[in-house]
Amino acid sequence: MQPVLNDPVNNVDIQALRARAGSVLSELKGALPDSNRGKVEAIPLFADPTTGEVNAFAACDDSGQPLMAVSDGLLEVMAFSAKYKANDQFFGGNRLDSYTQMVAKNYKPKKPLPRPAAGFTDPAQDNDPRKVAKQNELLDEQLAFVMGHELAHHYLGHTGCANGGDSRGVGAQDFGRLLTRAVPGLNQQAEISADVSGTNNLLAAGKRRNGVKWDEEGAMLSLAFFGALDRFTPESIIFAFESSHPPPALRVPIVQQAANTWRLTGGAGFPIPFSF
Repeated sequence: MQPVLNDPVNNVDIQALRARAGSVLSELKGALPDSNRGKVEAIPLFADPTTGEVNAFAACDDSGQPLMAVSDGLLEVMAFSAKYKANDQFFGGNRLDSYTQMVAKNYKPKKPLPRPAAGFTDPAQDNDPRKVAKQNELLDEQLAFVMGHELAHHYLGHTGCANGGDSRGVGAQDFGRLLTRAVPGLNQQAEISADVSGTNNLLAAGKRRNGVKWDEEGAMLSLAFFGALDRFTPESIIFAFESSHPPPALRVPIVQQAANTWRLTGGAGFPIPFSF
């Protein structure tokens, strides 16, 4: 098999990763029931370039129109975690754990995210086509889970502004302020509903695909990454993504149960609203 050169996940190509996020969001919207799709089909996805920011959120702009945002930092840690998870799977070792510990130890707010030094992985292994295919699958599944969750906040009415409209644009300087208008932090019922609905959306979109069928493996990877950060830095929460969402240990069984129920019910899943 020929090596795969210049893969955007291997290169952590932020422009390419932004485009991937937009493509995944389009697939998620297309898999929603008509009633929900009509509320969110026009919602744009903005890239938050804020240095050191790791987050994704749904919010309303100054005109009361809906938007979604994903930070370049979140795209970066997703790419690295997908890359090292795939590397560990095919070649053994614990590169993912080593990367996670490095981020936890060296992260500083408002500074570029820590990156592994050259030689952290074998270049020949990096370009192995099996490993490259797997890391791209994991990246898409991570994106689908995170953005499916945020999209659900809009169509479930948690933001109060998703009624078929769309934000005309915001600047990089606006994201910190708009984040305060996102779903109130740790609203447990809203977060559970968004996790369940987002998981249903992820699996429904995955089923429609002609190529690789998405499942919850990428969701488990993202939650495991942030859960490991919590273990390595127990004295503080280091990313906005963690402070604006429930602890991964609480989310993992909810996502797993939602995915299993979706399969057992032939795609019907839990009814929303519901109670655990």
